[in-house]
Amino acid sequence: MKFDQALYTAALYALCSLRGARALWPQPASMTNGSSALQLNVSNFQINLPSNAPLDLQQAAERSMAEMRLSSMQPLVVGRGAKNAAVVEQAPLLTSINVAIGSSSNRHRRKLSINQVALEPRATASIKSIYENMLTDIKEYDESYTLDIPADGTSATLSAATALGALRGLTTLQQLIWALPADGLGSMRYLWGAPFHIEDKPAFPYRGLLLDTSRNYFSIASLKHLVDTMTFVKMNQFHWHITDAQSWPLALDGDYAFLSQTGAYSPAEVYTKADIADFVQYAGKRGVNVNVEIDMPGHEYMGVSSMPGDLVACGNQLPWTAVANEPPSGQLRLGQNTTDKFVAGVIEQTAAIFPGKYFSTGGDEINLACYGKTKNSDIDESLLKPFLEKAHAKVADAGKIPMVWEEMAINFPATGKTLRNGTIVETWTNADNVKAVLQANPGVDLIHAPSTYFYLDCGRGVGLTGSPSPSWCTYVNAWDMYAFDPLNGTQGVQDGPKRVLGGEAALWTETVFEGNLDTLIWPRTGAVAEVFWTGASYETNKETKTRRATEAAPRLNDLRYRMVERGVAAQPLVPHWCALRPDRCPDVSS
Repeated sequence: MKFDQALYTAALYALCSLRGARALWPQPASMTNGSSALQLNVSNFQINLPSNAPLDLQQAAERSMAEMRLSSMQPLVVGRGAKNAAVVEQAPLLTSINVAIGSSSNRHRRKLSINQVALEPRATASIKSIYENMLTDIKEYDESYTLDIPADGTSATLSAATALGALRGLTTLQQLIWALPADGLGSMRYLWGAPFHIEDKPAFPYRGLLLDTSRNYFSIASLKHLVDTMTFVKMNQFHWHITDAQSWPLALDGDYAFLSQTGAYSPAEVYTKADIADFVQYAGKRGVNVNVEIDMPGHEYMGVSSMPGDLVACGNQLPWTAVANEPPSGQLRLGQNTTDKFVAGVIEQTAAIFPGKYFSTGGDEINLACYGKTKNSDIDESLLKPFLEKAHAKVADAGKIPMVWEEMAINFPATGKTLRNGTIVETWTNADNVKAVLQANPGVDLIHAPSTYFYLDCGRGVGLTGSPSPSWCTYVNAWDMYAFDPLNGTQGVQDGPKRVLGGEAALWTETVFEGNLDTLIWPRTGAVAEVFWTGASYETNKETKTRRATEAAPRLNDLRYRMVERGVAAQPLVPHWCALRPDRCPDVSS
C-alpha cells in the first residue's frame, strides 16, 4: 500500500493539536473532548471512592495518586509543551474525581489525599473486589467505565459497574496528565483537551501475555514488574508456561516434590506455593488473572524423568532432532496407568495452587517419532484421545476451564471431538488455522497467538550451542502486531466472531533473561493490548474511525516514554528527534 502523506499529516495534526486527548493507550471505545486546559495539583488532588469500596480498589487509587505525583511526563513535541505554560497558568484547577461503582451513592465517599499512604480495611464487602472479579469466567468480566472531566474545574466523575472497571478508568486518568518542563517534580500538572467524555470497554475479554519460565528462570519480582506494566495498558491475562522439558521449577507436595527437587535448575530457582499465592494475589489486585500451563504430553523431561513409573519416552536422546523440536527430548508415555496417575496428581495439586478459572494442558509439538509412529492417526483415537479425556476430567473436577494449543483441535480429529464445551483453543502456528479450529470443534472458544504476529522472541536465533542457524521465525515489530485482524478466519463460521475471546503475545525464553525481558516485551506488546481492547474501530468526537498505524504511531511513542518513566526498560521505536517530530519521520517505503 502506498504511503498517504496527506492522511498521515492530517492525523498527526489532530494528534498534536489535542495532545492530551490523543495520548491514551489503548484507544478508548468512544471519546469526545474539547481544547481547554486544566490544572491539577498533585499535592492535594483527591480521589473520592464509595464508602464501601473494596480494599484493593482503595489501594489502586493510592497507587494512581502516587503515580501522578511521581510522573513528570511532558508531551512529545519540540519544547516538550513549554508553550502551554501561559495557558495552563490561567486554567481552572481540577481538585477531585468522584468514583461511583454500580449503584453506590455519591453522597457517602471516602476521600483519599495524594499524600495518604495507607488505608484501613473496610468491614463491608458489598462491592466485589478487583481480585474476586478476576477469578470468574472472562465472559463475565465487566471492565467498562465512563469518565467525565468538565472544563471548568468542577469535580470529575468516574462511573463503573465493577471495581475492575473503576481500575481501568483510573488508569486512563493517569495517562491524561502532563507536567510542564519548568516544573520538574513540583506539584503542578495539567490536562489538555477538556472537557472529556469517555465511554470505554474492551472489544475482547482476553488480552494476555505468555511467559515461559522453564527455559530460563525468572524471579517473582520480575513477574510482578511485568504485571505492573500489563495493567497500565489494560491487559488482563498472564499465561504462565511454568514447566517444560528443560526444567520443572513448580514445587508440589508429597511424592511430587521430587519434580522440582530434581528438575529445577537450583533450589533457589523454584516457585513455592507461597511464591505463587503472593504473585497471584498481586496480579489479581491489579486486574490481571494468572493462568497456569503444564504442557503435556510433549515437552516433558526434567523432573518427570526422575519419577518412578517409567513416565518419559525418548528422554534426552541424541540426536535430539529425530525425536523433538529442541533439546532435551522427552514426552509422557501414553496408554499406561502410571502416566494417567501422575497427570491426575499434577493437575489436582497445581489447580489447587492457582485459583483462576483456567488451566492449560498445552498439547503442542507432539513428535510421533518419539513414540515410534509415523502418522497422527497412529496415536489419535487409541492413545491421545483417552489421555486428554482423563486429563480434562481432572481439570473439570477442579472447577477449571481447559485450555489447549491448536494441535489438540485440528491435528488429531478424534481427540479434538472430545474437547469440552467452553474449552479455549489457542492458535499459534498460523493465523489461517482459525477457521479450521472453529469449524471442527463447534463447542470451543479461541484465542490468538500466531507466531507470525505475536511471538516476541522471533528473529533471535535458535538458542543452540554455537549454532549459526537463523531463528525459525522472523522478527515481529509493533506494526506487524498492530495490523492483526482478530476476526479473520471467522467468516462463514456459526457464531465465529463471538467465539474469538481475544489473544496474547508470547515470549519463549531460550535467549531471554531478566536483563532483557522489558526490552523484548515493551512497547511492542502494547500493540497487542490495543488490538484486543479497541478492536477494529473506535469513535472520536462522534466520528467512527478505523484503527490505523499512522494514527497510533505517535501514541505508542508516548506510551513508551511513560513506560520508561515508570522504570520499564522499553525499547525505543524511533530516535528521540523523530519522537518529537513524527511528521518529519514517516515511513515512505510501503
